[in-house]
Amino acid sequence: MIFFFQGNAGIGLSLLIIVLTLLVALAPALSAIGICERTHVESGGVYFLLAHVLGQRSGGTVAILYSFGMVRESLKSLKSQLLKWMSWHHLIIIINGHYCYHY
Repeated sequence: MIFFFQGNAGIGLSLLIIVLTLLVALAPALSAIGICERTHVESGGVYFLLAHVLGQRSGGTVAILYSFGMVRESLKSLKSQLLKWMSWHHLIIIINGHYCYHY
């Protein structure tokens, strides 16, 4: 994707996009470090920090979305591992009469 930006915006603006992205990502990281230094982080880690910073309702909502994201990534990892295992054993998946994966 960086080549798309570089081709359309040029090298100068591409570097500006990268720097702005780093600054946007750095701000929450530094504020999380500051919160961790000034408060006692109890069990829960990220969930505790979100609830502490955003309040109980907003923090709970974001924590639930974070949990769903973690589950989704775990399922993607499981799928890739399953497909690797299937390729090692030369298995085929058939859905609605069509071959989907044939290794």
